[in-house]
Amino acid sequence: FSRQCFRVTSAISTELIPKYPNVPVLLTLGDLELPSERKPRFEFTEEIALRCASGQGPSTFPGHAWITLGSDYIVDLTIGTWMVIDSMKQIRCGGIVHGRQGELQFCPMHAPLHERPAGFEKLRYTPVIVGSDAVELVCRKPAEDHRARDTQASSLP
Repeated sequence: FSRQCFRVTSAISTELIPKYPNVPVLLTLGDLELPSERKPRFEFTEEIALRCASGQGPSTFPGHAWITLGSDYIVDLTIGTWMVIDSMKQIRCGGIVHGRQGELQFCPMHAPLHERPAGFEKLRYTPVIVGSDAVELVCRKPAEDHRARDTQASSLP
């Protein structure tokens, strides 16, 4: 796992924060169950997150990253493409998966090599760490752009 989901998600969430100041935009790290596997893909748990934070975890991030808007709206910028490439064994764009758990939708990319990821609506997300402070703890990388927003978001009803 190359951490691409974290890089893409972090970059986009940083762009969203100033454009939508009234919407809590939170980096989320967790696990993901793919419909074809019927078990968590990464087996990323709180225990593993704590080991990562103490420097005793794996050298690469053992989970998946997505954006959570508000408290439960998922925006996954990378899983669609990963699913399409994994199933077709060819480079293709997979679009954006978004929505609430159990009500996921798909937003296609306008690209010549676009494919719809099969089974995206059955993805099961399990958040383990939400917000920049937790992400910073695990990844040991400053997340200054997210701190102010996370503080605002935690004070929302």
